[in-house]
Amino acid sequence: NTLLKHHPQSPYAPKAMLQLGLLFFNKNELQQSMSFYKKVVDKYPDAQEARTAMTGIKNVFVELNDVDSYFAYVKNAKTPVQTTSSEKDSLTYQAAEKLYLENSPNSLKQMTRYLEEFPNGNFALNAHFYKGEIHYKAGEYFDALKNYEYINERPDNIFSENALANAGGIYFNSKRYDQALKTYTRLEKVAGNKWNRIKARAGQLRCNFELKNFTAAIEAGEKLLNTAEIPAALKRETEYKMAKSYLESGDSENASQLFNILAEDTKTSEGAEAKYMLAHLCFLNGNAQQTEAEVMDFIEKGTPHQYWLAKSFILLADTYMLKGDSFQARHTLKSIVENYTEKNDGILDDAKRRLERIESTKN
Repeated sequence: NTLLKHHPQSPYAPKAMLQLGLLFFNKNELQQSMSFYKKVVDKYPDAQEARTAMTGIKNVFVELNDVDSYFAYVKNAKTPVQTTSSEKDSLTYQAAEKLYLENSPNSLKQMTRYLEEFPNGNFALNAHFYKGEIHYKAGEYFDALKNYEYINERPDNIFSENALANAGGIYFNSKRYDQALKTYTRLEKVAGNKWNRIKARAGQLRCNFELKNFTAAIEAGEKLLNTAEIPAALKRETEYKMAKSYLESGDSENASQLFNILAEDTKTSEGAEAKYMLAHLCFLNGNAQQTEAEVMDFIEKGTPHQYWLAKSFILLADTYMLKGDSFQARHTLKSIVENYTEKNDGILDDAKRRLERIESTKN
């Protein structure tokens, strides 16, 4: 500043102005920085420092997220600068990306603006992915999906893995199971980390199960169980869906093996249902004694999932009737009617219906 005040015509003056421009830029005092850069251009338009100052001005406009003003300034600047549509593409995206990386609330607006101005721009892939991420984090899944689909419709790229992972979840949660299955299948092929690989295989299991592709669900489940470090909850879900798939496929033997594993912990919903299913399979096989033993073991173990315990009591009543013991059956069903608290899950209706049948037969 001293040099500029006392020796404004010094050959060192433009260098000093440049240094001050850079100093204020680094301090994020952008208007001050812009002022010194513009002085260099206005006073020394033909100097080498002026071309450097034009670069500084460009950087300031990008920081200010005002790329249009930079191109307007260039048109009338004393120091000529060649600009291209490719450079405008790049600078417009650069300004939007900067806001995204800063988690600015304006980043969505700028990414949208970039894509409106350059729908096929050099950074359209990046912009669609980041726009998708912004929507996804905000819970705007339909809008996120449109951007992820743009990524996924193109050959595999650096954004494919995350776009496929998030899109698969959106498809599944909206019950678009066929599309989710295709997405998870592709994700497994491109997954670069184990968690996305696990997500892909779990997604395939769930989709095939919902689509009633039970053979494919079993195959997906086997692959998932052979994957290292799957969480305990996912392992339990996998065994459960495989057991149900075996059952739907008419393979009660393999289903029972998995139900036995799950039934070791009746505190989980899968374990409670599995314990009931073991008793139910015994009943279907006409083994009243083993059915009763399974139900009694369930009662002894206990469970917070009263629905399955109540279902087991109803099954026990059926077993008593099979043995010709209507007294015990009636007593068991009355216990349910008098003590079960949930009114709308079908248990009370089922118990009352059976009890009325026994009473009518008695009379």
